Order: sequence, then C-alpha cells, then structure tokens
Amino acid sequence: MLKKGDVTKVKEKAVKISKKTAKSSVKGVGEAKLNIKRAAKNAVKSKKTSAVKKRVSVFDIRDFLAPDGANPRNTNHFELVDNGKEFFYRSFYVSQLPKRGKFVDTFETLFSFKNCNTTIYINPVSINEAISSLDNDLTTIEAEIITADEKRDTNRRRKLGNKYSEAEFFQTMLEGRDNKLFEVAFLFTLMETSVEELDRRTSEFVYKAKDSGIEIISFYANQEMAFKLNKPFNIKGVSDFTSNLLIGVKWHPMDLYSLSTIFAHTSSEFYHENGLVFGRNILTGGHPVAFDIYDKSHKNQNVFFAGASGYGKSSTIKKLMRLFGTIKDQKFVILDVENVKGRGEYSDIVDAQGGYIFEISSNSNNILNPFEISEEEVYNVETDTYRRTLKLIEKVPYTSNIILSLISTDRGKEHSNIMNRIVNDTVLHLFRGIGLRENEPDTLYDQKNEVVDGKLINVKVKKTLPTLSDFFVEIVKRKIDNNEPLYHTEYLNLIAGLSNYVKEIHICEDGCGCVYSEELKAERNGVCECGSKIHSVYGAFSFFDGQTTSDEELNFDNYPIISIDVSSVPLEYLPKAMMIGINFILETLIKKNSENPQKAKRITFVNDEQHKAFRRQENRDNIIEAVRIVRKRNAGLWSITQSINDYTLYEEAKVIVTQSDAAFVLKHKNADFESLKKLLDNVNESDINFVINANQGELLLIDPSGKARVKVDLLPIEMNFANTNLDLEKEIRRA
Repeated sequence: MLKKGDVTKVKEKAVKISKKTAKSSVKGVGEAKLNIKRAAKNAVKSKKTSAVKKRVSVFDIRDFLAPDGANPRNTNHFELVDNGKEFFYRSFYVSQLPKRGKFVDTFETLFSFKNCNTTIYINPVSINEAISSLDNDLTTIEAEIITADEKRDTNRRRKLGNKYSEAEFFQTMLEGRDNKLFEVAFLFTLMETSVEELDRRTSEFVYKAKDSGIEIISFYANQEMAFKLNKPFNIKGVSDFTSNLLIGVKWHPMDLYSLSTIFAHTSSEFYHENGLVFGRNILTGGHPVAFDIYDKSHKNQNVFFAGASGYGKSSTIKKLMRLFGTIKDQKFVILDVENVKGRGEYSDIVDAQGGYIFEISSNSNNILNPFEISEEEVYNVETDTYRRTLKLIEKVPYTSNIILSLISTDRGKEHSNIMNRIVNDTVLHLFRGIGLRENEPDTLYDQKNEVVDGKLINVKVKKTLPTLSDFFVEIVKRKIDNNEPLYHTEYLNLIAGLSNYVKEIHICEDGCGCVYSEELKAERNGVCECGSKIHSVYGAFSFFDGQTTSDEELNFDNYPIISIDVSSVPLEYLPKAMMIGINFILETLIKKNSENPQKAKRITFVNDEQHKAFRRQENRDNIIEAVRIVRKRNAGLWSITQSINDYTLYEEAKVIVTQSDAAFVLKHKNADFESLKKLLDNVNESDINFVINANQGELLLIDPSGKARVKVDLLPIEMNFANTNLDLEKEIRRA
C-alpha cells in the first residue's frame, strides 16, 4: 500500500520529468503526462512487490511456529501434535456467576490454575442502551409485583420489591454517569499431555469453580472453535472473527464494581492473622512476614522445605522451631540425619529449647528395635467416643519393609515375591509368637505383681518384643526345614544380609538350628549336639538388635523437642537407620496423639533429608504410610531436601510435595527450573528466577493464602544455634 509521503515523492519525480520533456518540444507535453502515469504506476508496483516480500517472510515465520498437525474430531477436547508430542486441550465458558463477587477471591483460583489459559471479553454497553434495557426490566418487575399482590404472595412481593429498588438505583447511577454497564464473557482452556490427566484436572477445575459459586460448561463439539477463541491471533478484522466464534457463549451483564472483581491482583503483603514474624517481605520494602502453621487457609500442617546447602534452609527451620516452640507451645520431633561438627545438625536448637537427644551411633549404647509396636486409640466422630486397639495386620508389612531395607543396597534390584512372602510370614509368626492379636491391645502386655508403697498390686508391663536376633534364628530354622530350591536361595540371602545387624549369636546354622551361649559353644568346641558346626555371628552395626533403650519418660509432657539423631551412622547404612528411626517416632510419639482435633497436641515431625531413602520401593512405601499416619494423628510433617529434583523421580515422592500446604523454597540451580515449575503451585517464571538467583537467607514462601519473597533475619540469640554455614560463622566471630 502506498503511503502519503510516497505519493508526494512520485509527483515530484513526475514534475521533474515533465519539465525536462517540455524543454524539448510542445509535442513532448503529452509524452510527459504519459511518463508521469508510468512513474506512478511503477512506484505503486514496486511498493506492492516489497509488501508481498514482507508478507512472505511473515508466512515463513508462521509456518515455522505452527504445530505439525491437529485433530479436531474429538467432541470433548482438541488435540495438537508438534515435534512428535501430543497436547490435549479442553475449553470452557462461564454459564453462571455468583450473585456477589469478592475482589481477588472470586476468580483468583481459576485465573491462577496451572496450565490454564484465560481470556475475558468485555464489551461496553452504551448508556442509552443500558437505560433502555433497565426501563424494560422495571416495567416487567412492576407487572410481576401487581400479579404477586393479586395472589397475596407477600414473600414474592418482598423479593420483587428489593429487585425493583436495586434496578432503579442502578438506573439512577447510570443516568448520573456514576456507573457503567458491560457484557462480559469468560473463556478457559486447560492443557495437558494426556487425556487421563486432562480429565483429572478438569474435575479439579470444575470443583474449584463451584467453590467460588461459578458454574462452567465445556464447549461440547466446538473445542476447535474455543481453542482459537482463547488464543491471541493477529487477524485483520479480529472483532468480526471473535463475534462469529462467540455465538453461543454466555455473556454476563456486569457494572464497574462487579467488573473490578475479575482482576486477580493479589496483595504483595503476606501476613497470617495469628502468625509469627520470621522475616521481611523483599517486594514491599521490608514489611514483616508472619506465618502460622495452623492458619485457617491450611488443610493440614505439612510444610515442604527445599534449598541448596549453605543458603539458610536449616537456619530458617530452626528459627521457626524456636518461635513456634516458645510462643505457640508447638512440640517437635526430629529425625536428624546431617552431621555438623560431630553432632546432629539440629542438636543446638534441641539443647537451646531444653529438649532430648536420642543418639544412634557406634559410640552410644542406644538401640532402636525395628519390631517396635504400640497400641492406639481410635476416635469415633459420630459418637464422640474412644476405643483402644492394636493394628497388627497393618504393622506386619511396615516391619517387613524395614527388614527388606536392611538387606538391600541402594542400587540393588527389587526383591522377589518369594522374598517378600518369607519376610512377611516370619514377621507375623514372631508377633503372634508372643501372643499379639489384631484389635486386642491387652495382648501387648503381661500382668505382673509389684510392690508399690508397701502394697502388692497387679500392673501391666509391655511384653518383650521380637528382635533381629529372633528373626535371624527363625530364618535359619526355616532354611533347614525348607525343601524348595527357590526358597533356599532367598533364605541364604536373608541370612547373609542380616548378619551385619545381629549383635551376637552362636547357632547351628546347617544342622538343627540350636542356639548356644558363647561359653557353651567353647565347652563343646564349636560342635553342636547334632554333629554340625556352631557358627558365630557378630554384626558390625548392631544398634538395631535388641529392645529399644529409650526412657519411658521420653514424651512431649517432659520434653518440648525430641531428636532421634542418626547422623553418625555411616552413609551406606543411613537410609536403613532413617526407616527404623521413623518407625520409632511413629510408635512412641505420633500415634500417642489424639485423632480428635480438639484434644490433639500441636506436634510437628521434622523429617530431614527425606529423599535419601527414596531409592528403595520398600522405603517409599513406608514413608507414604508415615505421611498418612501423621495426618490421621493431627500432626504436621516438615519434609526437608536440598533440591526439589529429589521429589520428581518417583510418584510417591511427588505426593509429599503436593500434599504440603506450604512450601519454603530457597536457592536452586538453573537445572531445577522445570522441576520447580512442575511441582509447585501458583508460581510463575519470575518466582522461579528469583529462587534460582536467591542469596543466602532469601526464600519464596508459597501458601494457600498467597506467596511472598522473604528475607529471613536471624537475631543475635538465634545465631548460636541456627547457623550451619561455617564460613559465615567465622566471619561473624571475626566481626
């Protein structure tokens, strides 16, 4: 297309040509006119050619960006294929809005829904048209009021009267130009990489909409049209294009005030009503950030912490533990797995809060028995009553998984069904061997007579539980009695795997399975009565063989914070120690908490470096079971890791992140970008870039009530126990 300036230049050029020609002859005047026309024609042609070239280059870019193909034939979704990958889309429109909208709240959950594109079409209605429409509405309402009066329907008369008053008031505001009327349409398009996931996310999206009083409808048999409608096409005459596609979409009348509710501007302030201040908001010039584990926006008390070592993750956690422990009387139990300066990483905060450290190491005499089991109290919500029980059937596979973990290597193959069967049967046999029965808690105790204050009374004493030595002996006996070759191999694997954990045992392994003391073995010169050799087994890591040595007074009534310190266990055995530590925490502390939320204590289980046990299936199964028990017992779980990537490899691990109501995300690497985007809700690229470039003590707090970029400040008193960055500590001391 020729521009105004181009036409002027063409005319100037033509005038020069005409003057030059006019000097030659009068006859040349006609020729000059022809030359003017030719010059103008050539200029237009040149411009058109240039425009065509530009248009061709645009088409080339469009072709480059376009997907490889599309499948519009599905009635309930639209499919695109690009670079060998399939993408599935489902679009919706809003069919009904709530009578009252709330700024930010009403639409925010839908607008921030993951993998969802949102388009809002807003058409202003002229003042005259709006007033005319309201006149008609007022006339209709008046007629209905008359009918209601005739029928003496006072209830309907009252409702119509209110409606008439509202319409009349709105009309007055329109006439005074104090308000405006708009027609608004809402479109949403979900995208997923499988139809199954699209269906699941659709259900979640629909329920979120209903929670806000919004009804949405899918574009049935028109998904291709809806997909186009929800994309920013650069099309000439776009209003005609959209108006044709929008036929059938529900338009909603909204005034200026109701329209303001669609803008999902959320305040950059983050402040729980009953929260404790632990840092400053980076985006608001240092306003305080207050966090509450039990905020009304939370469905549970689970929190996820992730961040590189040395950037303030442990310091933040210790600060929160001090605040909630001191001010809110929150109780904490820690599985401490990181060794710092010869002690567990959380030992300092435990000491500072007057807590108790139960250390498992070669230097202590403490023992954790993997067969630990306790009775539970079940709460009936309907009858508001309690019942004692013993969940033996539930406990057997959990204990079996611990045994399987002990005989496994991190990168070893999964155990066979035969091995699983052997271990399960043996564990159940040992529990039943001491008389334990399902749902019979009294079978866990023996009755004994004791003298108390000079009186002989009958008391309940917990039975001596099975141990790894008992399990080892039973496996040896079963191997001797076995005639199946496949079972024989697995028995040998079990005996070899457990030998490292049995404290001390002298057994006739190849003959009759008899057990001897060390003295009796020496007397018999190492030969059993059956004539076979007596084998001696001494395990190098025997702190899991025997009765648990913890004090009976180890409870939250006596200690506000308790640490199970396995940080001195060699790395090779650490995942196994973690599993036994979790079992101890569940049986002795978590299961003691009430299922009744009104009577439950405020307890948090801090599970440090949880991901180190993920490689084995049996460990993952037990961790997920632990998450379930913690939730059921009204406790909170704080899961801690150095990178969110640790939770992307296994589906079970992802659940831990997605079921945490709050997340504290500190420094990550560039390589973690996609994992952060995939697992964290309500984050954008700006948030992720902040995390990747975060400095020490900076974190992104994500919570159902919002999110904040926080700088955590440690008070001088907190530096004594919170800081684990040795380089920073040296600088502080020098200062």
